[in-house]
Amino acid sequence: MKNKKRLFIFFVVFLIILSFSDALNAKDDISAMTEEQIRAMTQDQIRVMTKDQIRAMTKDQIRAMTKDQIRAMTKDQIRAMTQEQISALTQDQILAMTKKQIRAMTQEQTKTMSEVQNRNQNENNTSGSDLSLNSGEGNSTDSNGGGSGADGSGNGSGSGGSGGGGHK
Repeated sequence: MKNKKRLFIFFVVFLIILSFSDALNAKDDISAMTEEQIRAMTQDQIRVMTKDQIRAMTKDQIRAMTKDQIRAMTKDQIRAMTQEQISALTQDQILAMTKKQIRAMTQEQTKTMSEVQNRNQNENNTSGSDLSLNSGEGNSTDSNGGGSGADGSGNGSGSGGSGGGGHK
């Protein structure tokens, strides 16, 4: 009976070690995924990713994520993103984010996101999509797309103003 008990304990310890090993390798598994594999992930698969797995994603993998995948991310996952990952977000990905996700971001993340938006606007020579993240404004629920403009005057440019009105 003692041998069976020892064997059982050994087996349990082995399973525990194996599960820790799997968790440690999960980060490596994520960073090894191709952009096509990332795009093929379901929203449920995105939601269950750990913070470490999110942080392990490369800039190319972040850029490969669909708007629905971005929307599926939890607040904790958004907060776990590195500055480099935030800077990799495309304008479409940023615009796909919900208000809850944007509010969950750290000050450094929102600063980086504003810089990304400014860069994208300059590259695309467009206006009207700044969410005014630096000032904490722009999360307007005004159905007319109001909110404060990027210059703080309330005179946002582009259709609907630049307050991010109409975002979820």
